[in-house]
Amino acid sequence: MIARQQYLDAVASCIGTPVGHRGRTIGGALDCVGVPWAAATACGLVLPATQVYGSHPTGDELASGLAGYADRCERMEDAHMMQVMIGRHARHVVVPVQLDADGLVWVVHAWAKAKVVERTRLAYEPAAFWRIRGVA
Repeated sequence: MIARQQYLDAVASCIGTPVGHRGRTIGGALDCVGVPWAAATACGLVLPATQVYGSHPTGDELASGLAGYADRCERMEDAHMMQVMIGRHARHVVVPVQLDADGLVWVVHAWAKAKVVERTRLAYEPAAFWRIRGVA
């Protein structure tokens, strides 16, 4: 079991990594699923490889892949990652890293338009909350 703060420190180390579809290497390339996966594995967790998916997966395809190493939970405060809505599908993953004094949620995510992994305010509606097995 790794500590939540250790995981969040590894997530922070992803910031600035170029965005690349199916990327799993901090400092090399990451996609939205790759950020939490690479952070957890950098902490020593052994996670199964994620399923192959296209650049615009459906929400169900994404959830199926996440279920290989994470479990759904009920609250954002307990989540290690969130599946969020892009259009009509829950096809993007972000990592909640901070709730500020104004009640705004800050996340780290890989977004193709930004070209690099970034820390930003949550701009998408949460669809599902996930806890990675092995992270406290």
